[in-house]
Amino acid sequence: EFPNEAVLTVSIDSRDLVNNDVVSAGDSGTQVRKTIKATITNTGNSTLTLTGNSPVKIIADGESSYVFSVDQPAQSVLKVNQSTEFRIHFTPSEKKVYTGKIQIDSSDKKSPFVFTVNGRGVDPIPEITVTGQDGVKISNYGTLDFGYGIIGVGKAVDITIENTGFKKLTLTGNPAVKFSGEAGSFKVLSQPLTNISMGEKATFRLQYLPDKEIEEGVTLIIESDDPSNPVFEIYLRGKGEKVYPTFKVEDLGNSIQVKDGDSISEKTARKDNGCTDVFRVTNLSTVVNMNLSAGTAGGSPYVSVECDKNILKPGESANISVKFSPGGSIVTTKEKIVLTTDCKDPEFEFNVSYKSRELSTVAELYEVWFSFEDM
Repeated sequence: EFPNEAVLTVSIDSRDLVNNDVVSAGDSGTQVRKTIKATITNTGNSTLTLTGNSPVKIIADGESSYVFSVDQPAQSVLKVNQSTEFRIHFTPSEKKVYTGKIQIDSSDKKSPFVFTVNGRGVDPIPEITVTGQDGVKISNYGTLDFGYGIIGVGKAVDITIENTGFKKLTLTGNPAVKFSGEAGSFKVLSQPLTNISMGEKATFRLQYLPDKEIEEGVTLIIESDDPSNPVFEIYLRGKGEKVYPTFKVEDLGNSIQVKDGDSISEKTARKDNGCTDVFRVTNLSTVVNMNLSAGTAGGSPYVSVECDKNILKPGESANISVKFSPGGSIVTTKEKIVLTTDCKDPEFEFNVSYKSRELSTVAELYEVWFSFEDM
């Protein structure tokens, strides 16, 4: 059997430390406090007690005794697998490297647990860091490639400005984000906040909306009080791409799909009523609108066409009504229906045929008779 023992485990940034380990606090501006979060976990099989009035303490002498400080953990008694946090603060007074030792006293039989923290004091200046929508940093004088942008649709991206320095960052331009020269198809849709505290972020949105099939580029400028990068430049580029919509046509009366050049089966209707056939046109594109109009090309005086919608958004449909009006005469007619679109092949044609007939039943004769009586 394993003996009942409490085991103290310290972790920082998801890394478990060992006794006499070394941890880096990184850089911090002079007189600027930087904080490191640390976790104590009882990984043993018995209750762990953190001992003393201040179980976590700085044990180094001299400058380290005031450059480094700690916040005590909230709990001093930890059950098996229970954790508690404490914080280490690093506040350099000069531009140099500092070393401090942290000691944790507990009921772990290997107590005390000791580790070293190193940190460097630097000038307390702001620092601008720019990141693209994909989380990749963009360097000063770097390039942001929008790739292909669909004409009339385009694309938008969010850009993040982070202050990774040790003093408030101020964007000094007016506006904060602007173009050098003609922007062309590029546009700043939203401006970022101009005052960004240490460790904070601000976001702005860019749009590329081309109107022709050409490659374009422009320089974006962000001015700030970062002394290392007072003018941050990003070259934006993109290329317009024409995407044509596609569509399908359905004969709703016959529940079939109509292909270009098809002939619809001849339909017979009463000479007094005629008939109306409805064809549904659906924009199959997921990104672009489709322009639609409908007409006839055969010259039949008995056939007319109406379209209930001329602009179809992605996935939308329109109804094409083909009306046969024999006007009381016995006629046989054919007509070519022409759909005009802004697709790659702009014209879509299909043929319809109609024939009118006499009233053939008593019920139809009565229907006509009573309609005259009601007039």
